[in-house]
Amino acid sequence: MDVQTRSEREEGLLALPDDAARLFGLLGLHPGADFSLESAAALDGGRVGPVLSLLEAFDGVGLIRRVVPGRYRIDEPLRAHASVRARRSAAQADHALVRLVSWYLHTCDWVQAVLAPCDAYDLEEEVPAGVTPKTFDQPQAALAWWEAERATIVSVVRMAAQAGLHGLAWRMSVVLRAVYTHRNAVTDWREVAAIGAASAVADGDLAGQALAAESLGDLYARTCRLREAESHYRHALELYRCLGDRFGQARSVNALGLLCTRRRHLRDACAHFEDSSLIFAELDDTAHWLAVTGTNEAEALIELDRAAEAAHILSGTVEVFDYFHDRHSQGHALFLLARAQRGSRGPDQRSRLH
Repeated sequence: MDVQTRSEREEGLLALPDDAARLFGLLGLHPGADFSLESAAALDGGRVGPVLSLLEAFDGVGLIRRVVPGRYRIDEPLRAHASVRARRSAAQADHALVRLVSWYLHTCDWVQAVLAPCDAYDLEEEVPAGVTPKTFDQPQAALAWWEAERATIVSVVRMAAQAGLHGLAWRMSVVLRAVYTHRNAVTDWREVAAIGAASAVADGDLAGQALAAESLGDLYARTCRLREAESHYRHALELYRCLGDRFGQARSVNALGLLCTRRRHLRDACAHFEDSSLIFAELDDTAHWLAVTGTNEAEALIELDRAAEAAHILSGTVEVFDYFHDRHSQGHALFLLARAQRGSRGPDQRSRLH
């Protein structure tokens, strides 16, 4: 930064009215390389319109730079200066961070609901005052937002944990699990899941710890670290039993069954899937999960040369997935059904197909 530019910017800072000086200081708290108009409004706790006017004014005097419409960047020396200004009022900075993390949490909740509705975590946390999360109607819009924000999202989770906002940090980790699974974003997932697990412990929330353990189990299963996946799934199951959470127990038992299938312990896999289904059958609104465990059991049955049993199960699960518009699971079930129907034919019938 040359002397003239530094001097001009310092003059610009001194000339800021109170509301502008407050917002500029808060921008120094925003993690990531750049930030959006909406996240700046969440920091400020105000409406988008007035915040946009201030951001454009900051851009005009060189305090920030507009990188694309709706997104801005603050250079590091000014970011550090702004952060110092913001932290002169610790309470104001703390409230701003809660609003910012909450904005990301609830916006990510919309992303998971649109990208992976059948796997989405049911976030019960209320949207705080002064926070208006982005909403999405179409997967393309949700995916585009996540792609633009994905690096910042990891930084926000990290910042939340460092600031002691552990309840928000682990909830963000849980909400993002379905997104990371859907996009196979292993690198982001690994860091966010680890932070979420530590924050759930720091928060003293057993349900959060169980959900974090499930997420780590899924991550390790996805990356072929099956022993570690099993350890986390068993830890989640133990926590769910302590909590009396039958739904969580059923999910964990199903996950252990999937590990058995991958290890070719097929009879053990079937036993796990049957146990999981029995628990789900006790609960309300579990038709989709019953179809999931049924499909998983059918896959193991096919490998055990019990194709007719598998075909009977799959003929029902295909219809359930169709009802829930879960095309991915429906496609997998149809593929398995074709295998089962082929396997249930006698050798003479199969030979006539060639």
